Amino acid sequence: MQRLARYDLAVANYVTEIGLLIIGTVLLFRGLPGVLQLIGALGWQRVPGTLLGSGVAGYQTQAGGGHAGANVQRSVVAYQYHVNGAPFVGQRAAFGTPLGFGMGLGGIASAQASRYAPGQPVDVWVDPRNPANSVLRRSAPSSLVLTAIGAALLVAAVVFLLG
Repeated sequence: MQRLARYDLAVANYVTEIGLLIIGTVLLFRGLPGVLQLIGALGWQRVPGTLLGSGVAGYQTQAGGGHAGANVQRSVVAYQYHVNGAPFVGQRAAFGTPLGFGMGLGGIASAQASRYAPGQPVDVWVDPRNPANSVLRRSAPSSLVLTAIGAALLVAAVVFLLG
């Protein structure tokens, strides 16, 4: 009987550790592209631009597993800038996957969008090799968080597996 209880505990531990490995890997690979974009943009040049507009876009996530999709809102921006006399329009505020806010948190998206008023001068970071590639802030907040949580879960899983 005692042997069976130890076996059940060992199986439960492996299930937890494998779960941590899977979740950590998914989060790491979800966040890593934005972090790599951020690192690649360290050599980009700053040019003056003008904000064309900002707002909140709403969409519904895909339903699955017998559940309806969630109504999600996220902030959006558009800005204009010039490189060597050629005009460009950008729509990316930061690197990484933009976070959407649902379940009553749409006010966060509105607050983010309200930081940008049409006609406002802005600094635009531009890829010198491809001036159509731009961003307002050289940051990747959601990607950094996802990558950090994913790495922490992977470390925890390895510690539990080895310990």
